[in-house]
Amino acid sequence: MANKNRGSSAETIRPKRRRSRARSQESRAGWLMATPAILLLLAFLIIPFFMAFGFAFTNQRLISPNPTEFVGLRNFKRLLTVRYVPIEAETDEAGNLLYVNNEGDDIEVDENGRFIVFDVDGDQIPVDANGDLIETRPDGTPIMVDMGRRQPPIPAIEYEATYKFPRTRTFTRDNPDFPKLDGLQEAFTFVRGTTQHTILGGDAVFLKSLLNIFYFAAVIVPIQGGLGLGLALLVNQKLRGINFFRAIYFIPVVISMVIVSILWRFIYDANNGLLNNLLGFFTAGLFKPVDWLGSVKTAMPAVMMMSIWQAVGFHMIIWLAGLQTIPSMLYEAADIDGANNWQKFRYVTWPGLHNTFVFVLITITMAAFGLFTQIDIMTRGGPLDSTTTVIHQMVQRGFQKQDIAYGSTISVFFFLMVLSVAVIQRFLTRDDAR
Repeated sequence: MANKNRGSSAETIRPKRRRSRARSQESRAGWLMATPAILLLLAFLIIPFFMAFGFAFTNQRLISPNPTEFVGLRNFKRLLTVRYVPIEAETDEAGNLLYVNNEGDDIEVDENGRFIVFDVDGDQIPVDANGDLIETRPDGTPIMVDMGRRQPPIPAIEYEATYKFPRTRTFTRDNPDFPKLDGLQEAFTFVRGTTQHTILGGDAVFLKSLLNIFYFAAVIVPIQGGLGLGLALLVNQKLRGINFFRAIYFIPVVISMVIVSILWRFIYDANNGLLNNLLGFFTAGLFKPVDWLGSVKTAMPAVMMMSIWQAVGFHMIIWLAGLQTIPSMLYEAADIDGANNWQKFRYVTWPGLHNTFVFVLITITMAAFGLFTQIDIMTRGGPLDSTTTVIHQMVQRGFQKQDIAYGSTISVFFFLMVLSVAVIQRFLTRDDAR
């Protein structure tokens, strides 16, 4: 009996040892397979982030004869400093408001409060305080004529009269009355009534780039996601040749963004661009060519259009994958209940796409915040910083201007901002029912 018990216990120990050996071998194989990915994460994400975090507290430059010094939070203070300053319009000694034209030249006002304007010949043209032209009848009595409706118009008085405001630099350059504004830069201004509302910052270009990426994301996320879902619904049908259309919509995704940006730069060309030529052809020459990438009003929308065209196919595939995971029996049950197409989409399709929606929302947002290639190739951040982005500023500061410390500060802030936005989006789109 003792021998039998010993034999049975030995037999039970051997399988356990075999299982432990197999598990250890599987563990080693798993670590070997994961090692390249871990090394890549360390080399290109974790170590660079901690290096950038360390550089952000110094004055490190790429090439400099001076030794690196610890500066504390100076870089972050410069990056995040924002001030609001209301500036009132200037007045003369009598308290009357002063005016300037669209070229910044002073406009004189007579004792009756009317603008004193001169034509190309140097003759005075009477204009009232509202900007309306004053003409006289043959008997000398005045006639009030709206300048915009006068036929023919007088080119000499095509101007816009605005209130005269003090220069912002008078508040930000060695002004003892405003010590907290010293060294700040003008980022944004807008006028309401007789007050000019001014936003100052330690780095005005960074503030503009921050506003630009939020503007870009606010437009790109709903339009690109919505178009991707619409295309996915169209190609999610069992029709002959449907794979051809799926491939057509997906082709722009596999083309390099650099090549796409160069092609669209030619399309947007102000002189011989395809877009201007097509619009001129379809309007029989009535359309005047537009410098799409050279105008503050059209540069960012032009980049948005190209970005949507290039990436919508990728999100179409993601939506399509989500649509094909929804059981067909749910649609059959909806048909039995007499549901129409909208009801099936609302109560069957959209709830089944919740996880896909979260993924698409986060990926589009991250891509929008990381806007760089299109800007660097098509506009270089211009005109007048209307298309510059945070990543573009980081590259400009860190490499072209060789200010490694400040470029690292921007990268750390960008990382924390994107992480915060992703966490907030995930929290807002969580499924409480699950």
